[in-house]
Amino acid sequence: MLYQFNYNKKIPLFRKKKKSYFLDPFLFSVFNGYTLGKYQDYSFENKASLVEGIVCEALARRVRQDLDISSNLWFFTKKKETDFVLQQDKKILGIEVKYQNKVTKSDFNNYAIFKKRILLSTNDYEFIKEKNMLIIPVSLFLAIV
Repeated sequence: MLYQFNYNKKIPLFRKKKKSYFLDPFLFSVFNGYTLGKYQDYSFENKASLVEGIVCEALARRVRQDLDISSNLWFFTKKKETDFVLQQDKKILGIEVKYQNKVTKSDFNNYAIFKKRILLSTNDYEFIKEKNMLIIPVSLFLAIV
């Protein structure tokens, strides 16, 4: 479960909206079938949601301290949502997952808020130095993390 992040105060907002992810495609399909009233395999239709959950779990394993990820990993919302906000060594990093073949820097939501940014795609790889943004494939990111 991820909590919303207050960028100005650099603290999580425990009473605001929360996000939770399913990692297992079977459980994802079961809960989708239960809510929609039709049981089928929803994992093929919602690959982007499952990949986002896998990225969340990889980041959570990286920053987990005393089984509490609420101290370093959140999400941010200001009109649009940024998938993950990671804090390490007092530095804030925005991570956006766009599981699609072609991405651009405009696909990063809340671009102006974060000074360091990572945009995860299916295949694209690019470093935009003047914007301090790294665009890399999800598979490479998961191998590094």
